[in-house]
Order: sequence, then structure tokens, then C-alpha cells
Amino acid sequence: MSEVAFFKQSSDFAAMQNELAITSDLSSGGMVRQLLKKEGRKKTELFACFEDMTFGPWVATGEPEQLLRLRHRYWCKSGIAERVNRPRERRSLRKLLNASDHVEIMIAGEGREQIFLLGLANMLRQTARKGRIVQLFQYPSKKHWHSLAMLNLEALSERPNPKRVDDNLLTRLEEIWSVIISNSPEALFAFRQHHTASDTLPYINRALDDLISSYPKVDNGLSLAQERLLKATPNEWTKSARVVGHAMVGDEPDGRSFGDGILFSNLIGMSDQNQYNPTVEMRGDRRTMRATEVRRTNFGEACLRGSGNHVSVNGIDTWVAGVHLNSAEGRIWFRNAEGNLANT
Repeated sequence: MSEVAFFKQSSDFAAMQNELAITSDLSSGGMVRQLLKKEGRKKTELFACFEDMTFGPWVATGEPEQLLRLRHRYWCKSGIAERVNRPRERRSLRKLLNASDHVEIMIAGEGREQIFLLGLANMLRQTARKGRIVQLFQYPSKKHWHSLAMLNLEALSERPNPKRVDDNLLTRLEEIWSVIISNSPEALFAFRQHHTASDTLPYINRALDDLISSYPKVDNGLSLAQERLLKATPNEWTKSARVVGHAMVGDEPDGRSFGDGILFSNLIGMSDQNQYNPTVEMRGDRRTMRATEVRRTNFGEACLRGSGNHVSVNGIDTWVAGVHLNSAEGRIWFRNAEGNLANT
């Protein structure tokens, strides 16, 4: 009998084991909770992640908790910490893993979900113990932006065949993770150029592509998120919520999507008056999108045409996974139109 057949047919499986289900975001966590209830597994613990994994620093640390604290400081500094803070009164993932005999990881194919899987590998390794079963339920995802949160209860119920997260798969995940947390971009770009998808990890390249698109383009100095926002921002004053809504998927129906909080944070940064020449003007209460209006500046227009460069004029200070791009320290890298590291 296969693992999935055993999982579906054994009526006393839940009673025999301490079970844990893991998802990559709070939205999908709500749907998974309904699925567990439907399956008669009300006692199964659920851990849903609470932040976007494609933004902010991912660096090598001694313990995963150290990295989470570093990221928490980053999100607080970004001004949108209230959108990504961990829900209160919840047990830590380490404690949940230590207490679990059977772990189910449920994700689809969005880039941030794949990065979550890569980052989870180290915690799984540290909490490994004899007899524990860890399964990966990788849901099919035709489009880059298809996440688990987009599935209804019926679609979630059609569980794909699980993949056993054994030592070999953990090692593979950790190898790719080491590329992501490298403090120079060469490793990521070189790995992506030669990496092909596998049946076990069919969507990992989406995670790599999301990180690469976070580097500024060599011709205009804009990340993909910034470029989407500028294209969606007219020359006349308009609501920030409208701009953000248009930029979430943009003109790429099969491409990457962005969360509204991430985009609004970028929009605020693009309008920062401390810059030499902002690409966006903003007015109103910056705490909410609906209370704020924006319009594109002449320099923003020039950047879209390729006759201006945001990084060259205003500098850069941001993180792309393990790489800290910082103009003051001379740490500047660009991507070209083909998604490769540009020669500058």
C-alpha cells in the first residue's frame, strides 16, 4: 500500500500519532484548517507562516531562530511589520516539530512557497528523530502565481501523492538553500542558468526567478516590483490602492505576483523625498493605501524609457536573499533583460 493510500484509508492513524500540518502563509492556513476538519483531524496541529519569503535578508546563522529575529527587525524597519508579525499565543515551529510524529508540508508552486520549503529544511534537520514521517504535498501549479491559498476546499481535498522528505531530499534542499544565502550574487545566477526542474522539486526555479527579478535592471535600475509600480502609476494623482492592485500581477498573466503590503512599502520607498530624484510623488496618510495618492515623476518616466537609472541617481540599500546591495559600500549588481548577471 502506498503512503497516500495508507494516509487516506487508515481511520485510526490520527489517534496513533501527533500530527502537524505546515503551510507557507496564513491565508492557505485557514483553508487547510477547514480541510483537516473535513478529514476528521481536529487534533492535528497547524503551523502557517506569516511573511513573504521573497523579500528581505536570508543569511547564514547558527540557529533558524536567529534568522527569524533578523528578519523581524528588517520588517519592523520597513514600516509594514504589522502585516508580517507572527500571530500571538502560538507555539514555535521548533516545539511543534519536536512533538510531532507525522509532519505534512503543503505548498503549491508560487516562488515564496518554494523558498519557504528551502528554508524549512534546516529546521527539519535539526529536529529530526527516529520514526518521524515527513511528507511533502506539492500541489500542481500551472501559473507562477498559483499558490495554495487560491485553492478551494474541493481542490485541496484532492491531495497529490506525497513525497517522502528523507535525508536525500533534505540534502538537496539544503544545497539550494546555500546558494540563496550566499553573500554574493554569482552563485544564484550561475545555479539558475544550469538548474533544471525535477519531478520531486518541479517549481524550485520559480523561487530562483523571483530572487533574480528583485535585482535592479541594468538599463533603468528598477526591480520588477518597482517597474510594475511605475507602469501602473499615471502622471496624474491617483489612489495608491489602484496602483498597487494593477501592479500585483501586471501585464504578465503567467508571471510573478506580489503581495499588496510589499508593493505599498516599495511605493513609499520610491517616493522618499530624501532621494536625489524620486520616481514617484505621494500625498496623504502613508499608513494606508486608500488614504494615499501617487503620481509618476518626470524622472520615473525617464526610468521607464531607459533614459534614466534609479540606482545610479538615487543609490540602493536593500537585501536580495543573502546579498546586501548597498551603494555606500560599492555593493551594486544588476540583471540584464535575459535574467543574467549584467556586466557593468
